[in-house]
Amino acid sequence: FNFYHNTPPTPLQSKKGVLLYEIEKVLGKVDCECGRIKYLVKWMGYPHSENSCITKLPKKFVKEWA
Repeated sequence: FNFYHNTPPTPLQSKKGVLLYEIEKVLGKVDCECGRIKYLVKWMGYPHSENSCITKLPKKFVKEWA
């Protein structure tokens, strides 16, 4: 039983009221056909089934993946 699958952790909230989710780990980098680069990420507190791609990395990951 995965507790977070049914009840995800509470995201952080920015000063502007935007919900923010913490990246646990960057799993890979993909060059898309459209010419953009996307990064596969594992979200903190979520199962791998919730992994997704993002186009912009937070600063703490840029050095390793850019």
